[in-house]
Amino acid sequence: ESYGELDELLREEGHDQVHGKLLQLQRLKSQERRQQQQLGQQEQLLAHLRQANTRGVRGVAATRRHVPLAKPPANSVKEAGHKVVRVRSHTGRPADVDAVVFPP
Repeated sequence: ESYGELDELLREEGHDQVHGKLLQLQRLKSQERRQQQQLGQQEQLLAHLRQANTRGVRGVAATRRHVPLAKPPANSVKEAGHKVVRVRSHTGRPADVDAVVFPP
Protein backbone atom coordinates (compact mmCIF):
# COMPACT_ATOMS: atom_id res chain seq x y z
CA GLU A 1 0.00 0.00 0.00
CA SER A 2 1.06 3.60 -0.46
CA TYR A 3 2.66 5.60 2.31
CA GLY A 4 -0.21 8.09 2.17
CA GLU A 5 -2.65 5.42 3.30
CA LEU A 6 -0.28 4.39 6.09
CA ASP A 7 -0.05 8.00 7.26
CA GLU A 8 -3.85 8.24 7.35
CA LEU A 9 -4.01 5.02 9.32
CA LEU A 10 -1.47 6.44 11.78
CA ARG A 11 -3.62 9.50 12.34
CA GLU A 12 -6.91 7.61 12.56
CA GLU A 13 -6.20 4.33 14.28
CA GLY A 14 -2.86 4.71 15.99
CA HIS A 15 0.47 2.95 15.85
CA ASP A 16 -0.73 -0.62 16.55
CA GLN A 17 -2.91 -0.75 13.46
CA VAL A 18 -0.10 0.47 11.23
CA HIS A 19 2.32 -2.00 12.78
CA GLY A 20 -0.20 -4.77 12.09
CA LYS A 21 -0.51 -3.64 8.48
CA LEU A 22 3.27 -3.61 8.06
CA LEU A 23 3.54 -7.11 9.51
CA GLN A 24 0.83 -8.25 7.11
CA LEU A 25 2.73 -6.77 4.17
CA GLN A 26 5.96 -8.43 5.27
CA ARG A 27 4.18 -11.76 5.59
CA LEU A 28 2.76 -11.41 2.08
CA LYS A 29 6.18 -10.56 0.67
CA SER A 30 7.83 -13.56 2.34
CA GLN A 31 5.05 -15.82 1.01
CA GLU A 32 5.67 -14.45 -2.48
CA ARG A 33 9.40 -15.09 -2.14
CA ARG A 34 8.74 -18.66 -1.00
CA GLN A 35 6.45 -19.28 -3.98
CA GLN A 36 9.10 -17.92 -6.34
CA GLN A 37 11.70 -20.27 -4.85
CA GLN A 38 9.36 -23.25 -5.23
CA LEU A 39 8.69 -22.29 -8.84
CA GLY A 40 12.44 -22.09 -9.45
CA GLN A 41 12.95 -25.55 -7.97
CA GLN A 42 10.19 -26.99 -10.15
CA GLU A 43 11.74 -25.39 -13.22
CA GLN A 44 15.12 -26.92 -12.32
CA LEU A 45 13.56 -30.36 -11.91
CA LEU A 46 11.82 -30.06 -15.27
CA ALA A 47 15.06 -28.98 -16.94
CA HIS A 48 16.84 -31.92 -15.31
CA LEU A 49 14.14 -34.30 -16.56
CA ARG A 50 14.44 -32.99 -20.11
CA GLN A 51 18.24 -33.18 -20.02
CA ALA A 52 18.18 -36.72 -18.65
CA ASN A 53 15.71 -37.59 -21.38
CA THR A 54 17.91 -36.33 -24.20
CA ARG A 55 20.95 -38.16 -22.81
CA GLY A 56 19.01 -41.41 -22.75
CA VAL A 57 19.30 -41.81 -19.00
CA ARG A 58 16.65 -44.18 -17.68
CA GLY A 59 15.13 -42.04 -14.95
CA VAL A 60 15.98 -39.14 -12.72
CA ALA A 61 16.61 -41.13 -9.57
CA ALA A 62 19.03 -43.31 -11.50
CA THR A 63 21.20 -40.29 -12.25
CA ARG A 64 21.42 -39.19 -8.62
CA ARG A 65 21.31 -42.44 -6.65
CA HIS A 66 21.84 -45.77 -8.28
CA VAL A 67 18.37 -47.16 -7.79
CA PRO A 68 17.38 -50.24 -9.77
CA LEU A 69 14.48 -49.40 -12.04
CA ALA A 70 11.38 -51.48 -12.55
CA LYS A 71 10.46 -53.17 -15.82
CA PRO A 72 10.79 -50.92 -18.89
CA PRO A 73 7.79 -48.85 -19.95
CA ALA A 74 5.08 -50.30 -22.16
CA ASN A 75 6.01 -50.96 -25.79
CA SER A 76 2.99 -49.09 -27.11
CA VAL A 77 4.41 -45.84 -25.77
CA LYS A 78 7.81 -46.54 -27.32
CA GLU A 79 6.29 -47.49 -30.67
CA ALA A 80 4.46 -44.17 -30.77
CA GLY A 81 7.86 -42.45 -30.77
CA HIS A 82 7.57 -41.01 -27.27
CA LYS A 83 10.60 -40.66 -25.05
CA VAL A 84 9.99 -41.97 -21.55
CA VAL A 85 11.80 -41.02 -18.37
CA ARG A 86 10.96 -43.17 -15.36
CA VAL A 87 10.61 -41.38 -12.05
CA ARG A 88 11.50 -43.07 -8.77
CA SER A 89 11.52 -41.89 -5.18
CA HIS A 90 14.89 -42.14 -3.43
CA THR A 91 13.81 -45.33 -1.66
CA GLY A 92 13.38 -47.11 -4.98
CA ARG A 93 9.61 -47.32 -4.65
CA PRO A 94 7.52 -45.75 -7.40
CA ALA A 95 7.12 -41.99 -6.97
CA ASP A 96 3.83 -40.13 -7.35
CA VAL A 97 4.50 -40.02 -11.07
CA ASP A 98 5.55 -43.35 -12.56
CA ALA A 99 7.09 -41.97 -15.73
CA VAL A 100 7.35 -38.68 -17.55
CA VAL A 101 6.45 -39.04 -21.23
CA PHE A 102 7.71 -36.49 -23.73
CA PRO A 103 5.86 -36.45 -27.06
CA PRO A 104 7.97 -36.94 -30.20
